[in-house]
Amino acid sequence: VALREGSGEERFCEVVNSGCVVKAEAYFRIFGGGVTDVEDCGTQGGKDN
Repeated sequence: VALREGSGEERFCEVVNSGCVVKAEAYFRIFGGGVTDVEDCGTQGGKDN
């Protein structure tokens, strides 16, 4: 799993090498109340899904 910093509170997670899990990626946001999907906050994190 690779984690990268996005803009503001957004972060990017990518599964890059796994024998059990296909390559995947996700944007999420860390904030005072915890962690949520970027889509739940009304943005796409600059990525078209």
